Amino acid sequence: MPNTLIATRAGWVTNPEAVIDAVQSALREALKIPEADRTLRLILHPASHFAVPPGRGEKFTLIEVPPENWGLRGGMPASEIDLGFKIDV
Repeated sequence: MPNTLIATRAGWVTNPEAVIDAVQSALREALKIPEADRTLRLILHPASHFAVPPGRGEKFTLIEVPPENWGLRGGMPASEIDLGFKIDV
């Protein structure tokens, strides 16, 4: 169900498939989604296109998106839909 975007700087991820598998595993454990529900994207940005917040390292990565920003069932925010499972991570 969650359409997951993993965004980070290029140059440090040596095994993209392992990163995607680790995030999928975390989603399955935390949200109890089925294994077949696998919509993940890993985007590696050039350093000049990915600002890192102060105090964070060069490997800073964004993964979780608030449910109010998930568009489901015709664009309704996931925070307003009873999905039958907890999505507060």
